[in-house]
Amino acid sequence: MQLKNLFIIWLFILLSCRNEEVRILGFSGGGPWYPHQVNGETDEEKLENFTDLLREIGAEWFRMGIPIIAVREKIDPCEGPFSQLQNGEWALVEKTVATFEKKGISLILAVGVGYTGGLPFISEDGCLKEMAGERIHPHIIGKDRYIEFTTAFARIMVRKFKNFVKIWQIENELNVACETVAWGWREGNAWCEREFLDSLIESLYHAVKEEDPDAKTTHNFHTDLHFKEDIKRWYEYLDIIGLDAYPNYLVGEPTYGREVGKRVGIAVRLFPEKPVIVLETGYPTFPEERKFSEENQAKYIRDAIDSTFENGGAGFLYFTFITSEKDEIKGLQRVEPFWGVIRADGTKKEGYWALKEGFEKWK
Repeated sequence: MQLKNLFIIWLFILLSCRNEEVRILGFSGGGPWYPHQVNGETDEEKLENFTDLLREIGAEWFRMGIPIIAVREKIDPCEGPFSQLQNGEWALVEKTVATFEKKGISLILAVGVGYTGGLPFISEDGCLKEMAGERIHPHIIGKDRYIEFTTAFARIMVRKFKNFVKIWQIENELNVACETVAWGWREGNAWCEREFLDSLIESLYHAVKEEDPDAKTTHNFHTDLHFKEDIKRWYEYLDIIGLDAYPNYLVGEPTYGREVGKRVGIAVRLFPEKPVIVLETGYPTFPEERKFSEENQAKYIRDAIDSTFENGGAGFLYFTFITSEKDEIKGLQRVEPFWGVIRADGTKKEGYWALKEGFEKWK
């Protein structure tokens, strides 16, 4: 009897002290943007319906970027960044964060992302009015001034939302910033200067930590070109290592979902002290001539999510939940409107059910 009681006590202690692994499961998105499939006449209605759909599929996390232009369309580069950005149009961002909080969906917010389309314009009545209409990228306003603006925006974001958001992504795919200049996503030679990139990510890291010492930082490393040396370069600025992988970007067959887990496994083995999460991966369902299909998307999703956790990953976010499904982009990027798992008519693709099963399996 005494041995039995000791065993029960030992078992209770063992179960009580077990460190349960919390996994990050959900979606990545580009920002507070809702395709036509999302019902609602107002932003509030769309937000309510969008977050309800996320809860229905079992998503517990959502990661999105908040660009400066979302709150301030025009900037005077010679005026102080804090006053201009604090007085911006914050209503939609605040509504978005509040709705996700209400629905119990945790957010990872990306700040400081320098894609040209997310940067505000130079104002017509400022010190560079002769360049009005140009974006405030670092080649135009200078690298130091650009860092000042983007870190000020990060500080304001963290200060506003630190009570709910505890993971902040600083910049995005900065390890291929130079390559994205050629793709048209960024502008200026500064994105090809490693010293500038080092200063930028360091400044964003300190901006987040000084505003909220309890916050965690991550970065989304592009893995289709290179990533191991890039992680080592910026390792000290990361609490969580984030990866993205699109091994099927160019062709639909064969599906390479398990390649996602292989890359996770590489990062886990090289950097075992920090959790590794998939911040983005996806498989489009169009165009058909490149062998993309809904059936292949579902297979890719199953392989990608299973291999992520089988290789020691701590999270999996799919890019993205709902896309426009409009064939409106030409060339290799024609796939961009077709990552989602909801069809143009609002019905669910096979990939929807694959993700729902995966979220439940690895919860």
